[in-house]
Amino acid sequence: MSKKEKFYKYKAFYIVSDFVNNLIKAKEEKVKSIVVRPTTINKYLLKFFDNLGIINGYYPAKKLHLIEVFIKYYNEENDLDFNALSLPSERFEFDFEGLEFLKDTYPNYTYLLATAEGLMLDVDCLDLKIGGVILLKISYVKIKKNFEI
Repeated sequence: MSKKEKFYKYKAFYIVSDFVNNLIKAKEEKVKSIVVRPTTINKYLLKFFDNLGIINGYYPAKKLHLIEVFIKYYNEENDLDFNALSLPSERFEFDFEGLEFLKDTYPNYTYLLATAEGLMLDVDCLDLKIGGVILLKISYVKIKKNFEI
């Protein structure tokens, strides 16, 4: 793994955990929207969250060089539960077999992983037979296989 890949993977822990914590806080406080920096990882996460139905959309915030993210609220019965698992101080890394066991044990969760191939969903990692560091855990939602940006 190159220095650039290691840096990208390490930086992903900070960005994902900050982003997810901001979303959780916004949902708890019933805020309409939050703003995030337009980094590559944030843009990927926005497309990922939009695809899963976690957010209502996102648009460039004028004159601020930021992206405004609109929070989606569900009723109590259908609320999505998501949280950052791996933090810079504590990482949950799984090889292919470990990820397969995790999915068999907890089939109602979807995971976002940082892999040598980039950020991927658990279904894509299982198809490619690779493992990685779990960044995010989301309660069961209908997900499109082979999510593409």
